[in-house]
Amino acid sequence: MKLMEVLTFWYRRIWYVLGDELGYFAASLSFYTVFSIIPLFWVLFYVLSQFDAFAVYYSGIRQFVLLNLVPANTETVASYLDAFLENSKTMGVMGLVYILFSSVMFFNNYQYVVDKIFIKADYSLLHAIRTYFVLAFLMPVTLAASFYLTDVIQNAVGKYGDVMHLLSLLSFCMTWVLFFVLFKVSPNMRMHYKIVLLVSFLVAGIWQIAKTLFVHYVISNEIYESLYGSFSVMLFFLIWIYFSWYLVLHGLRLCYLLQYRKIYRGVIND
Repeated sequence: MKLMEVLTFWYRRIWYVLGDELGYFAASLSFYTVFSIIPLFWVLFYVLSQFDAFAVYYSGIRQFVLLNLVPANTETVASYLDAFLENSKTMGVMGLVYILFSSVMFFNNYQYVVDKIFIKADYSLLHAIRTYFVLAFLMPVTLAASFYLTDVIQNAVGKYGDVMHLLSLLSFCMTWVLFFVLFKVSPNMRMHYKIVLLVSFLVAGIWQIAKTLFVHYVISNEIYESLYGSFSVMLFFLIWIYFSWYLVLHGLRLCYLLQYRKIYRGVIND
């Protein structure tokens, strides 16, 4: 009887962590991501352009973002995005309104999902807008600062030998920092630093492994390309976006579970 109770307990825990709602939330965020990806890129690179010190890292940041956003067929998707971004330079007032509207709608939906995960009843559009502006500023600055530190480390270590073996580690560290910022800022509650560090490290590790496996799968699998032709690029892009959100949402849920456990034990006060 005790064995059945233990199995039932862990079954419920695992099902809660893998809750089927997160699949629907990931699908919803994937749709909004496709809808608002150009405005989000525009905001990202606009913020970066305001810092002259980071201008030298622009191309590196662009490549890093694209490789993580579209690990397969990167150059094809990059050409489409570059064309859209180039056209956005000639947009008028309505174009700016569209960028603002789609960006706010994306973060409004994202904040709604986060509040559902953290079981927060005080959801508000104001907090979604605040999260948008915080992330819109922190993400580009974090990326630029990461590339600056990477450059400093490469220059320092490069005097004593080859630095190629450090690139994968530095890429992982940048991904880890970005997930840390996302998990720390998104919840409408005070998050414990150790929890966010641990979960963001775990998610970043899974992300890197999944990205490598995904690229190998796309390269070795010719079925989708023969069936869908050039449209297979968009198909793989959507699959990766969905998986990415699915992973991020599980990371947020794990943050909540660990945070709730600490609050319950009285380790921290919330």
